[in-house]
Amino acid sequence: MRALKISVVAMGVLIIVGFAVMAAELIRRSLDGGGSGDATVAPLNPAALGLRSGERVVALAAGGERLIVVVEDADGVQRILDVAIDGLR
Repeated sequence: MRALKISVVAMGVLIIVGFAVMAAELIRRSLDGGGSGDATVAPLNPAALGLRSGERVVALAAGGERLIVVVEDADGVQRILDVAIDGLR
């Protein structure tokens, strides 16, 4: 019975310490701006996507290292481009 009490107290202490660490990290990130600061956003060059003259981007979806682009020409014909993000940099 004594071992159970010690285990319960130890687990309670671990839970309290875990919440304290989590709260401290949340406060640190909120004061720091929430990010690492090394992320940059560069403008996208339409020529890098292979857009033809008169085409416009209708939709974008990013997932992992891929960018899915839906483009539409002047006649309303749509096509889907699957582009590696590394190729756009």
